[in-house]
Amino acid sequence: MRSKEIFFLILLVAAGVFFYHAYTDKLDWEIEWGEDFLFKLEEFEFEESHTIDAPFPHIIHVVNRHGEIHIQGTEEDRIVVTLQKTIRRRTAEEAQDVANTLKIVTEQTDHSIVLTTNRGEFKKKRFRTSFTISLPEDADVTVSNTYGVVKIANTGDTNIHNSYGKVIVSDIEGTLTVKNKYDDVDVQNVSADCTIDSNNASVDVTKVDGTVQVYHRYGDVNLKDITRDAIVDASNTTIFCRNVEGLADVGSTYRSISLTNVGAAKVRAKNCEIDLDGVKGNCVIGSNYGRVKLANIQGDLKIDGKNTSVYGKTILGDKITIDTTYRDVELEDFSGETTILHSNGKVLLTPKPLTLPLIVKGKYSDINLYWPKGGNYSIKAENKGGDIEWKLPYELSFKKENSVSVIKAFMEDAESPLIFLYTTYGTIWIEESTVADETDSH
Repeated sequence: MRSKEIFFLILLVAAGVFFYHAYTDKLDWEIEWGEDFLFKLEEFEFEESHTIDAPFPHIIHVVNRHGEIHIQGTEEDRIVVTLQKTIRRRTAEEAQDVANTLKIVTEQTDHSIVLTTNRGEFKKKRFRTSFTISLPEDADVTVSNTYGVVKIANTGDTNIHNSYGKVIVSDIEGTLTVKNKYDDVDVQNVSADCTIDSNNASVDVTKVDGTVQVYHRYGDVNLKDITRDAIVDASNTTIFCRNVEGLADVGSTYRSISLTNVGAAKVRAKNCEIDLDGVKGNCVIGSNYGRVKLANIQGDLKIDGKNTSVYGKTILGDKITIDTTYRDVELEDFSGETTILHSNGKVLLTPKPLTLPLIVKGKYSDINLYWPKGGNYSIKAENKGGDIEWKLPYELSFKKENSVSVIKAFMEDAESPLIFLYTTYGTIWIEESTVADETDSH
């Protein structure tokens, strides 16, 4: 296909997408052509207010384009609406004519009040409309806006769709739903569940007495003080969660993930650095081409990795399972039934005194075991095509050397070894632990 044909094909596809969005009214911007296009326009400010006295429906819906919306819940049983009109025209007289015609539109049913403007009646718009609204603090609010800041405080159930603009929300006595893009979301103090759909921005959520769900791309997500679960489904996003009482269920790509002081953890990652500190429950991690750093894990640990390094310290679960390749695994101060499957790298282990089996199966892996204090644990080690270095001051009960090196120790009364180490074409080192004399360099 010639380059000219490719160009026209791309142009045709772009035109099709444009007209589809125009036909379905999904375009969030407007292009105006006319006699004023080549003239310099000035901005003129006008304002209009309207009061709605009780009784009125509990649900308030605000619809706006190209402007800001500020909503404040109060103890007063009335709604006060102020419309700020920023009009671009050549003269003040032209702007005044537009301001006289541009009005607040109120539509009321048995269930809701809709507050909007008669913007659609204007052929030439070239103006912004911004709402400032005070209403009863228990009112439920729905906002639809484009191109402007939405700021809401002290309301009931709140639903915000702001296509291209910042969202600031605080003190919501109910559920909160936010959808926006290309600008930040800042949420504080929500009494129920919170759901956010955003991209190309930062999302900051603090103090939610419910579950938080965030769907995100290209930016940062920071969650803090969540009383239930925190769920983040993201890509190309840095994720930071702190003080989550329930499950922190997060996933991202190409950015870092940090969880601190969470009830339990479930992580899905690709090309990410993962840092977990203070997990009170079970921890499940799936990682490709990344790094996992763990500290103070009190539940079971399962890591399914590929090209993923693992460093863990103080892991106190009943069961530890790690499966990874091409990167090192290092665990210190851990306990529980432990199984490590590994290839092409190093495994370094400094366990607590053992009560449950420790099993390592490697391929082309070096294994370093620093002997746990407190007993003569039954052990069997096998190495095909490599060496076993026994550095303990105890006699081996069995030793075999040929293409497969095998050692056994303390097996007299054991049906199966408490420690089993196996690898191929690497080296197994077994020596006394010096962890009490070492300074943690991590």
